[in-house]
Amino acid sequence: MKNRPFILAPSELERLKDLSLFYPCAGKDYHDAVKMFSPYITDFWFVDKNYFGYVSIDIGRGVLFRDRDYVLLNSKMEGNPFYRSRYGEIWPCILTETYRHLPSDRIIRIHLRKGYGFSTLRHEGRMGKLGVFFYRGDSAGEGGSGDHWLRETHLNEIYEHMVEGGLLAIDGSNGGGNSQRHKQMRGPYRELFKYFWGRRPMDKLSSKDLIEGTNDFTDKYNRQYSCIGYAGERYGPTMIWKVDRSAALQPKVKTYERSIRPYNRLDYDPHWLADKYLDFYSSYDPEYVLKWKREERYESMRNRRWGRIR
Repeated sequence: MKNRPFILAPSELERLKDLSLFYPCAGKDYHDAVKMFSPYITDFWFVDKNYFGYVSIDIGRGVLFRDRDYVLLNSKMEGNPFYRSRYGEIWPCILTETYRHLPSDRIIRIHLRKGYGFSTLRHEGRMGKLGVFFYRGDSAGEGGSGDHWLRETHLNEIYEHMVEGGLLAIDGSNGGGNSQRHKQMRGPYRELFKYFWGRRPMDKLSSKDLIEGTNDFTDKYNRQYSCIGYAGERYGPTMIWKVDRSAALQPKVKTYERSIRPYNRLDYDPHWLADKYLDFYSSYDPEYVLKWKREERYESMRNRRWGRIR
């Protein structure tokens, strides 16, 4: 069934007032997220290493210029948008657009950040508490990021920055690396991947049917997941999951220092530069990064293949 209507109860949206939405590896897929949550969410963070390059952005008119429900109030670019993303280290830059949402008369801000997702979540001090983690349309290869955001270890990290009762809006992309992903598909998390890449016949199902076709579950940390909404399609239906952590156990999560710093400051900082190898390998095993950094081949390979930023 095409053009299924979006579904999410207003009572669930009210709890998201003035919080942030975070969407890594977003590309140009920002319209559905903004359309659904702009009456409540204030800051929308869309992150992609290819912004202002392979993923072109019209800086002058604004990304929502075709939608008459939004009026662009101002736009601000910080940093160099023309840095080539093929290098392993990216000087981040950010385009912040401020809009008035006419139906709700609310002011919202859209942040388009050129950089890597994990580095943004861990180190970007301007991003406040998350009400929604939005993630879909990604893959492990063939142009995808290879970042396995839905692995259990990274879900733990996301929840460190999310309010109680926050939402996951996901289509099941990048559940984990190979055997890890298949293991999750057999475990309690399998409900998150139920419709991924058409694993179930869905053509004749309505939005309500998709929601009712999922089962609530509880993971090993006693976090309770319940599907409460639908937010369009990418590599499958984007289902909205409410995560109740009120009685959850606290997993061990590595913490990182967040900072607020000017994007025009060009001193060398591997975390702020969002180093490709640091970011990519940490998406598999955070401890592996330390081992990788200690080895001499880390420097030699980075300098030989990607070049060194001065």
